[in-house]
Amino acid sequence: MGLKHNWDLNAVSAYCSTWDANKPLSWRSKYGWTAFCGPVGPHGQAACGKCLRVTNTGTGSQAIVRIVDQCSNGGLDLDINVFKQLDTNGNGYAQGHLIEPKHNTLMRRRKINGTKRGLNFDLEQ
Repeated sequence: MGLKHNWDLNAVSAYCSTWDANKPLSWRSKYGWTAFCGPVGPHGQAACGKCLRVTNTGTGSQAIVRIVDQCSNGGLDLDINVFKQLDTNGNGYAQGHLIEPKHNTLMRRRKINGTKRGLNFDLEQ
């Protein structure tokens, strides 16, 4: 999403473009992008620009992502480059996701952290 469109939030019609499209390129390109729609943490404009440390619990691989959009799947929609960075064993690519669908709605509250089977994310300060 980000790199493919030169980190232009308007070009991808990201929800957060209203507030963040004019941020410097260095800010927009520092981290990969994600859409966020988890039941834990900020939503709407309050989520825009926030960063999450995402961990694939199956492999331990981590990435920091910036929230630039909303979604409706109950978790994260990761930019493909971030997805590949986290999917170091190829299981996510083979399945089309990093989380088993039958557990997709399971998320428990851990302070400001979110947890799904196979994927953890922590709000970066």
